[in-house]
Amino acid sequence: MTTRYDLVLVAAAAVATCSLAFGIQRPSAETGEASKESTSGAETTEATASESQSGDDEQRVELGEVDWHRDFEAARAAAREQDKPMFVLFTEVPGCATVRGFGRIVLSDAFIVNVIESHFVPVAIFNNVEGEDREVLESFDEPTWNNPVARIIEPDRTALADRFAGPYSTTALLETIGEALEEAKGKIPTYLQLRDRELSSRGHRETAIFNMYCFWSGEAGLGRLDGVVRTRPGFLEGTEVVRVTYDSRQTSYEKLLEAAKLSGAASSVFATSEKQFETAESVFGDSVELTREDVRVADDDRKYHLQHSPWRAVEMTELQRTRVNSALEADRDPREYLSPTQREQVE
Repeated sequence: MTTRYDLVLVAAAAVATCSLAFGIQRPSAETGEASKESTSGAETTEATASESQSGDDEQRVELGEVDWHRDFEAARAAAREQDKPMFVLFTEVPGCATVRGFGRIVLSDAFIVNVIESHFVPVAIFNNVEGEDREVLESFDEPTWNNPVARIIEPDRTALADRFAGPYSTTALLETIGEALEEAKGKIPTYLQLRDRELSSRGHRETAIFNMYCFWSGEAGLGRLDGVVRTRPGFLEGTEVVRVTYDSRQTSYEKLLEAAKLSGAASSVFATSEKQFETAESVFGDSVELTREDVRVADDDRKYHLQHSPWRAVEMTELQRTRVNSALEADRDPREYLSPTQREQVE
């Protein structure tokens, strides 16, 4: 499934348009007060929202792909029984552009869905209907007719992270989830840390090209180095190489070179600029060559050790695949890099 990440859906104009269409006035960002409703528009919206609670209806786009509880007390009981925190989503159904976008993109992202369903008991509370939803909403002092809000709590309502109210991006929600899991469990799962590093590295990525006698082992060795977020085996000037993409905030080009040499993952370097050449020469000596050619990627040989294991059928992020491939080459158990749901696919 093709997924777009890091899209911050701050659509004030769209929100205003949506509000006018339903005849309602949005709460101000400063006061957070409940909105005022016009008779005709609000009644129509309320009726539609109430209908969407029916178990026979398909899940609304505002809720994404997460399997939500709709009864708060039943969710609390499940959380106690399963010894899990609760992920409480307060949202508007039907909702405007911001609400629908958050559901369509973030709450439909396979990784996010996996995390929420694996570590929490998720429950959705509609902020634009009466009845039990309104009672729960008011008990948390949440406004009606509002953009999505998430609270991650213990069954006794103890907060495990700050109230999430945007920005409505995958990265921002993962930060809140990580904060909650660290508070609840004392540690953020490794697979969740990897995803956060992968997403936050965008805009800070640089590349390096290493030469070695065999790119199967070279890719695995380079893939386990700190700061590396992607590896690609291929050919350059008649030799086997691996193009490494790394986060320049986590490691520098020089540190990456030193780590690659120390680990024995590379025997020489192809520099793509004069600056890279000077730095590489200080680490690899005469085993550096300046090139203007592109790497011809060897797709059939990508992540060789992963592709020849039972884990190859598991859907993973790029950084997960990189780390799992490295672990398998070293004859290590790769489970620490995978979510509980991903592990179950093989186990």
